Amino acid sequence: MFSPAAADGLVFVTTNQGSTYAFDAHTGKRRWKRNIFGRHGAWAYHKLSSPVMPYQGTLLVSAESGPFVVYDAGTGKTVHRQEEPPMLHGLIGFSVPFPDHGMLYWIGYNTTLAQNMRNRKIVWTRDTRGIGTRGI
Repeated sequence: MFSPAAADGLVFVTTNQGSTYAFDAHTGKRRWKRNIFGRHGAWAYHKLSSPVMPYQGTLLVSAESGPFVVYDAGTGKTVHRQEEPPMLHGLIGFSVPFPDHGMLYWIGYNTTLAQNMRNRKIVWTRDTRGIGTRGI
C-alpha cells in the first residue's frame, strides 16, 4: 500500500496487515520481520494505514487507531510501544507521526499535537478541524 523506506543500508517494507520487513539494501536478504499487532493479527478496522518512517537509527510504525511502535532499525527490537495515538478519539488516518529534534508531531482527523519522544508528554495540542486537516 505504501512506498518502501530506506536508511543506513536497509530497506523497510510494510503491509496493511501490520507486518514490517527489513531487507539488506545491497543483497536483498531479510534482516528481520515484526508484526505491530503481535499474535492477534489485524482485523477489518485494525490495519496498518501509514508508511514507515526511519528516524535516527529507529523505525516508526503506526496503525490508524493504534498501536504505535518504534523499532530499532537494525535489529527490529521494540524500543517503544504506545497502544493508542495520544489524541482524543485516536484516529490518525493514513499518517505516521513525524519525528524531529526529539518531538513527535501527530495529525488526526481533528487534532494536531506535539509529543515529547522521551517522556511521552504532550507539549501542545490544537484543534485543526477548521482548517481541514484529516491526517492524510
